[in-house]
Amino acid sequence: MIQKRDSIMDDITHNKGATGLRITRTIPLDMDVPAMRRDVSDRSNVQWLLRNLAVRNSEHPQFEAVQKKLKSLMGAFKS
Repeated sequence: MIQKRDSIMDDITHNKGATGLRITRTIPLDMDVPAMRRDVSDRSNVQWLLRNLAVRNSEHPQFEAVQKKLKSLMGAFKS
């Protein structure tokens, strides 16, 4: 099941002082990705996403941009 909201979004929407704040996610919430694989600070998750993201998300409008970002993140791990 895809969760459309998370604790970060709840914190922002309930904080009236957070006007103009924008959160950019590497993996959009509406992509079909297991929750445990969304942590892109873990190299093994980035590797997994690069191999498997297209299986259920190749038609997603942000697929190409996400793949590009994941490749960039993978390069940062190698540095």
